[in-house]
Amino acid sequence: GLALFGALLFMAAGTHRLSSRAGSKDIRFLRAVGGRLLGEPGLFVFWLGVLSTLAAALMARQDDPDPMVMALWLGGMLAMVAAGWLHDRRTRLWQRMGEAVHWQRLDWSLMLGLFVAALALRAYMLDAYLPAMHGDEGEMGMLARLALHGPQPGLGDRALAYFRTGFLDHPTLFHYVQAGALAIFGDNIVSLKLLSAIFGALCAPTLFAIGRLGWGRAAGLVAGWLLAVSHLHIHYSRIALNNIESVWLMAALVLLAVMAWVLGEIQREDKPDRADSTPVDGPVLEVDVPIQQPETSHAGARLTIYVLLGLTVGLSQYFYYGSRLLALLAIPIMLILWRTRRATFEHLVIATVSSLAAFLPLMIFYFDNWAPFINRMQGVSVFNPEGLMHTLGPNAVWPNDIPALLLEQMERNLRLFIQNGDRSAFYVTDIPAFDVVTVALVWLGFGVLLTQWRRFPAQATVLWFVLGVFFGGVLTNDAPNGPRLIVAIPAIFVAAGAGAQVFYDLLRHIWAAGQTRVALAVAALLAAVTL
Repeated sequence: GLALFGALLFMAAGTHRLSSRAGSKDIRFLRAVGGRLLGEPGLFVFWLGVLSTLAAALMARQDDPDPMVMALWLGGMLAMVAAGWLHDRRTRLWQRMGEAVHWQRLDWSLMLGLFVAALALRAYMLDAYLPAMHGDEGEMGMLARLALHGPQPGLGDRALAYFRTGFLDHPTLFHYVQAGALAIFGDNIVSLKLLSAIFGALCAPTLFAIGRLGWGRAAGLVAGWLLAVSHLHIHYSRIALNNIESVWLMAALVLLAVMAWVLGEIQREDKPDRADSTPVDGPVLEVDVPIQQPETSHAGARLTIYVLLGLTVGLSQYFYYGSRLLALLAIPIMLILWRTRRATFEHLVIATVSSLAAFLPLMIFYFDNWAPFINRMQGVSVFNPEGLMHTLGPNAVWPNDIPALLLEQMERNLRLFIQNGDRSAFYVTDIPAFDVVTVALVWLGFGVLLTQWRRFPAQATVLWFVLGVFFGGVLTNDAPNGPRLIVAIPAIFVAAGAGAQVFYDLLRHIWAAGQTRVALAVAALLAAVTL
């Protein structure tokens, strides 16, 4: 009652203020801020979507599951995407991005080919239950059946909540995604594994797009192919857990960031009188593109990208714990885009609000139930007395041996990318994670990235790898651990692609006459060896 009375009093005071002479200044200020954020049509739709997700979060706190809650949450996020489209629809930035990077039908064909090849490798003999069913898969599969069929004997006596945590404190919304796969493909183990196979296969064309926009077609093709044939990535794409969805969302986040960078470069070219006249760097915009004045004078175009970027970060939190890396990576990425004037402060606000709106129902649950949020982190942390002795042996002393622990953890994780295997309970330790050719291309690629340290795609890739290995490997026990590192592993394929692009460009300059035949021969050899 007091809260309602206070709200009514605040509304009355606000109405009186806005109706006064001083209130006209407030209205002009709000319009200016609103126009800078999304423009008149988009502003209303965007904040309507945010309010819808807020209502869903508050309702879920009292009654979960409720179909109305899900409708409000999904509808709110769709409204936010529509708001970005309403704002961007009058610009030609999207078309001009394709023109600037010379995107052709061949690129779409290569993306489709990579997806088909990756899916074939991940779906092959899936009905033979290879790999064998893991206990965690069974637990999650039963929750997926509960989400599909509802309370039944043997499944549970209560409906599965949308925005809570369940088995091993994993968010329960993932099991509704699994339930969708069971409903479409059949109520069996193969359908559970096929969902992972599809998301794993989607990573290949996503990596192609990152490499293609960031460096060139050769980079995209090498990155996508190496991921498609990676036995480690294939393995985790055939397990009915929530790991591989987080991997694809991470790749999607980096792709959206690279797209934002490319669009930012184009829009900077629309301002010939700007103080900073630094030319577009790197091979992405290597050919002059006819620049027309934008159809709108608004400097905050391309907002759809930032809405999607924020939603990607927020939605990822409903999957594997490794998805928290997306939030850790998004912060420096957005700051770099803002610092280099490829993004505005309004873009940062939109991305942040979008992320929080998507995460809000689960975030409120975590506020009320702190333990599920931190239990897993505490359980796998290596930086405690138990983790120290588990890693270095019973004679290790806390905290004196912390430097030795840090060095040991770094060495173990780096060896995964040289010759060692996955030490988790989900794979075979004796099998090297990567073949010799891939290892050589990866470290060659990282050397190339260091020479391109001022380019955003190189910065994003290195951050992706370093943060992923540090938080998913160095800070956790039983390193190197595949399920925790798998979110960062695609970054090494992007690095390999960047290195391949540099050498392909070098080949074009020193052997122009036979470059196509040589490139095809090298590509065929690489495909045969890695496959």
